[in-house]
Amino acid sequence: MAINFLNTVDFNQNTLEKPRIENQPNDTAAGTGVEGQIYFDTTVDALKIYAGGAWVEVGATSGVESLTTTDGTYINLTPNSATIGNVTVTADLSAVDGTSVASDRFLTKNNKWATIPFGDITEVQGGTYISVTNQTGPVPIVNHDATTRSNTTSTAAPAYGATFTAIDSIATNATGHVTTVNTKTVTIPASDDTTYDLLTAPTGSAIRLDPSTGANDDVTISGTSGQTTMTRISAS
Repeated sequence: MAINFLNTVDFNQNTLEKPRIENQPNDTAAGTGVEGQIYFDTTVDALKIYAGGAWVEVGATSGVESLTTTDGTYINLTPNSATIGNVTVTADLSAVDGTSVASDRFLTKNNKWATIPFGDITEVQGGTYISVTNQTGPVPIVNHDATTRSNTTSTAAPAYGATFTAIDSIATNATGHVTTVNTKTVTIPASDDTTYDLLTAPTGSAIRLDPSTGANDDVTISGTSGQTTMTRISAS
């Protein structure tokens, strides 16, 4: 049976070897204690002390007894349930791959949420005869594609009165690109032949040359032995 001590036991700083704290299943079984009294709660496996009129777990107000984490907006934490002992906390970003939109935000270095500055150039793409290397930067390089030209020739034998088109002039800019081409339609005259009718001149012994185009010419023909001379009289 237990030995009752009616006075304080002073060990004079000697060692108390292999003592066992009173075991009780709960606070009710431990009863109402006095300030500083201790017992071991076998249900929750914790050493308790009577302080401030109630049984409290030793270290409950001065150290971590259990750890419970709560996930934040962008952070996943484990464990999420109350855990005692040596606890390892794992933090992981909850972000997943996706495509940003104008309403997305990012955390600045001064700890403020800011919207993504949409409208800035994010990629340089090529177009007709233009190619781009390193399109998304940081230094895109724009190249003018090599262009080949195929020249063709044609022949024609237009008759009198026909038309054909010819290049009249070509204009280029400072980089050598053709800016304008002027074409001209050429009309061949209906005919370049002239026919003459021989008529009797109004005066003397002359004859009149009446061309199909232009003015008339009066011509006299005279001669001596072995030669002939033609003299133009006038144009009419």
